[in-house]
Amino acid sequence: MTSPEPLTTHSPRPWPELIPIIEPLVYQVRAGTVMGTAFLISVTGPGDGGRHSMLVTAWHVVRDIVQTEESLDLVRRDGTLLSTLTNGAAAIYPVGPPECDTALILVPTREPLVSPDTLLPLPLETMLPRGAELGWLGFPGLVYPNLCFFQGVVSGYREKPPIYLVDGVAINGVSGGPAFDRTGLLVGFVSAYVPNQVDHGTTLPGLMIVTPMNLVRLWMQDLFGAEVRSRA
Repeated sequence: MTSPEPLTTHSPRPWPELIPIIEPLVYQVRAGTVMGTAFLISVTGPGDGGRHSMLVTAWHVVRDIVQTEESLDLVRRDGTLLSTLTNGAAAIYPVGPPECDTALILVPTREPLVSPDTLLPLPLETMLPRGAELGWLGFPGLVYPNLCFFQGVVSGYREKPPIYLVDGVAINGVSGGPAFDRTGLLVGFVSAYVPNQVDHGTTLPGLMIVTPMNLVRLWMQDLFGAEVRSRA
């Protein structure tokens, strides 16, 4: 078995080449009775040995278990429960305004989950233009426990704060999944789906909402003192 080639350039690549690189970062979330998706975006530096990992997901996926006794399970694509690798309890942090629907999950582990150079690059302040292609991964409940790939294009934006409106599908269970472009840039995460409700009995395809990763990056820097490391 060969390992996928790491992301070292900004050249567009076919989706089948990108998916195996991103899959190891994606986890299924089981938060009480709610199922969703989360993914790794950061690990601690050499001083901690990389034994703290930060994941991001949609706040509505984990909201109901905060300050309750209900369990939070994070499941790797190979079926491994993250709880079997941890060195303490996970902490959940809602960040940003409500319309950004964002939660960070800090997980202490006995050994590093990934090497920092396997993390996806994060964007600066630039938003993708209308018409840009996006792909996303998640665990739709209707085909549990399969990790599935989807694709679409940026249709527009919802301002203040700016979030993406995407011509694509968001199925239950995919909320919190990573959205990325053809270079492997981590653009954002799946937040919601807005159906086109024509009348009481007719629903047409609508738009998916993706929260931009540049906002999450700023919240991590402001709230947690996260440092941005450049890949030279």
